[in-house]
Amino acid sequence: MSAHLEFPGAAALAVDLAVAISQIRSRIREEAGETSRGITVSQIAMLRRLAERGPMTASALAATEHVTQQAIAQRLALLKPTGYIETAPDPADKRRVLVRLTGEGQTLLENLSASGQDWLARAIEAVIEPGERQHLGKTVELLERLAEADLRPDTPLR
Repeated sequence: MSAHLEFPGAAALAVDLAVAISQIRSRIREEAGETSRGITVSQIAMLRRLAERGPMTASALAATEHVTQQAIAQRLALLKPTGYIETAPDPADKRRVLVRLTGEGQTLLENLSASGQDWLARAIEAVIEPGERQHLGKTVELLERLAEADLRPDTPLR
């Protein structure tokens, strides 16, 4: 890993950052019990999307998840029997079917989130020294800025 370099280039830093984020995400999912519940990461992502945006058509879900409608249909077929989602006609257009998160699905997401956050808080307490936490806070700010980066061709870079 180039993390030991004093001033790594952006490309090397990008690789290290991507690996570290992936490891943290995997660990949070594992500690939250996502891997032991028989639900895939892509299914959980879809449930989270429904929680954030509300009821959506399968085609809208496919577009927001950047997958094919077939992939969404497969996820829906596996999730519907779990009771985490339900479908109903769109009140505005009865020809369309909306997918919505159920109360049980919302509870699942809340439990997963709480478990993952609990593990992360305990890990911070155990591993990050009190004097280092301000650096972690600054790192969070930097990560948020990276997540919001607008890299369209017409946007000037620093």
